[in-house]
Amino acid sequence: HASTARMVVAYPTVPGREASADRLDASVFAQTCESGRRFDVDVLRQTGYATCGAAWNDAAAWAAASGYAHVVLAADDLECGAGCLAAAATALDTGWAPSALILTGATMGVESHGDWGRIYDGEGDVAVSMTRIPALRVDWWRPIPPIHYWSDNAVTAVLRALDVPVLASRGYAWLHHWEQAGRISGTGEQASRERDEYAAFERHTINLGASL
Repeated sequence: HASTARMVVAYPTVPGREASADRLDASVFAQTCESGRRFDVDVLRQTGYATCGAAWNDAAAWAAASGYAHVVLAADDLECGAGCLAAAATALDTGWAPSALILTGATMGVESHGDWGRIYDGEGDVAVSMTRIPALRVDWWRPIPPIHYWSDNAVTAVLRALDVPVLASRGYAWLHHWEQAGRISGTGEQASRERDEYAAFERHTINLGASL
């Protein structure tokens, strides 16, 4: 890629969420390092995808082919907290995958910190059940099923198979604004089918282990 950035933030978006996507982009480009200088990062806004999993597969492959070291797999109704991406880069360079602290934008209540409803202090001190808003080194990426609500679970399964620690990061903090336009239901036939696809993928991934 032509830029000097080592990281790209990639996310799918749908019509009706333009303002949300713009808010996310603005929060990414406002990121700074501990020194106060701007954090060097690019954004890949993806359109025309039915699920996060399908978009993330293409984004991660593109990031690797384009020479990025790190890829953050996001959603368009998120917003980076201050210092969020620098914290992720430090974790990845140290060899572990940060699990995001996610707060609900409207209430500032805790949604998840790798475990639902929990919040942990420190950087990389606590092992958690999964990574949401996955931040990865591109060499850790493996294709996942083209599913939606279980896509971050699938990424976590890959990290477990590769023996990459998934640890809570207080600095890797995001706001979640719960945009309703175009939201896919987390219940019903699609959700049930995707849960089954994820379960089969998880079993397959565990069986392959480090040879994945």
